[in-house]
Amino acid sequence: MLLRTTKRVAVLTTAFLLLAVGTSLATSNGSSNGTNPVFDNTMSEPRLATQVIGDGLPNGHLNAGLNEVYFDRSEADPDFEETESNPALSAIGPFRVMNDAGVCSDLTKGSADGCYLAYCGEQGVNVLENSWLDYEIAAPGAVDARVNYLTWKYGIEFFAANHATGQSLETIVAVQALVWAWHSDPVHGTTVFSGVAAPYNDPLNWNGLTPSLHIDSSPRVGFWGSNPIDTLESWYTGTDTDALNNTTQKVYDLAVESVAKAGPWSLEQGPGETTATYVVLSGANGPIAGETIVFSTTGGDVSVVTDSSGHAAWPTDATAATVEAPGDTYIGDNWAGNPGANYQDLLVSFGQLLSVQFTDTPATPTTTTTTTTTTTTTTTTVAPTTTTEAPTTTVAPTTTTEAPSPSSTVVADDTIATSTTVAADDTVATSTTIAAPAAPETPTGAAPEPSPPATSVTATPTYTR
Repeated sequence: MLLRTTKRVAVLTTAFLLLAVGTSLATSNGSSNGTNPVFDNTMSEPRLATQVIGDGLPNGHLNAGLNEVYFDRSEADPDFEETESNPALSAIGPFRVMNDAGVCSDLTKGSADGCYLAYCGEQGVNVLENSWLDYEIAAPGAVDARVNYLTWKYGIEFFAANHATGQSLETIVAVQALVWAWHSDPVHGTTVFSGVAAPYNDPLNWNGLTPSLHIDSSPRVGFWGSNPIDTLESWYTGTDTDALNNTTQKVYDLAVESVAKAGPWSLEQGPGETTATYVVLSGANGPIAGETIVFSTTGGDVSVVTDSSGHAAWPTDATAATVEAPGDTYIGDNWAGNPGANYQDLLVSFGQLLSVQFTDTPATPTTTTTTTTTTTTTTTTVAPTTTTEAPTTTVAPTTTTEAPSPSSTVVADDTIATSTTVAADDTVATSTTIAAPAAPETPTGAAPEPSPPATSVTATPTYTR
């Protein structure tokens, strides 16, 4: 069981067939830009009701097996007859949860109607339908940063904007698979991915993978099934084969995306500038590209998408820049009416706003300063003895004369060496040698470490829904 950062408080609620009434999850101070709404993280224990309609989230599930994880009702019931509206394999996908600000009846309104998406964080454990769960902020390190990013980015607002075109299904089902790979397996010991033979136990090795067929013998890999698209998926425009193949590929695509965009995020002025000209969006693994920065200008908001370096240029007259980033992940796994029972963890993630002002001081880049010391050494050279014979028969005395100027050598880090010698006839000979300068040191930087893979676990679970 995960460690928690907040104290659990029991809440008495009343559950009905598909709707429930209970303590509210406030959303009045939130906003959104295409993801889950920004959430007031000071509210440490929201309550959300798990709402399950039919066999899965409408327009957000596949009736399929994933690798060797599946539940086949035809195997459990010899008299079971599979139809398009009653598939044999149970659904894979997130759940719809709600607060009492609305009845979660209109998915096109998303969080405005009190709706949220909760991803299954504990494969093989039953979800508690139509009942209120306590949700607490996950302890630091309890949720992988890649899972935090995915469950935030592809939350209710993404679903509400894309489900009517059928474009949300493949994405959110692939996110569910990655939550099992990077949360359920390492935290709860399930074997959705860890039980698969290498290299396909790692979602980052799924590029171009052709999934197994439902008639293939074990071990199978990828999404497979005979009737993955049922009547609840009426807006999906592809075929059964499209759904299985495309969702399998999405697992890889989103795995790569989540590694590149894992948090925590930071938004800062461009470093080393005298006058700010751009902001930089960065994450745990470097610059973050393709995210929208909203600049406040005198003429209204201006949106700029970050480039491959995570840069977005300040528009004219802009005063502030803001971006929504991954925030806290909440885990709900307790029902007040039966707190001792084990129900699956449900993960709901919210965003947070990061901002920078145009007047903020840009960061100072790191510089290296080299100090040079100059040493001067003076030496004296004595001229040779000169003997002069007088024109008379008298021998002149011997005279020794010291040179009028000394010889000097200047050393500056062994770069310049100068030697001057004065001869007896006052002729000056100078020799100067210039040595090659030493090569400057080249700074080095450590490359960011990649996000860690899921921990392999060898236990084999019993899958129940």
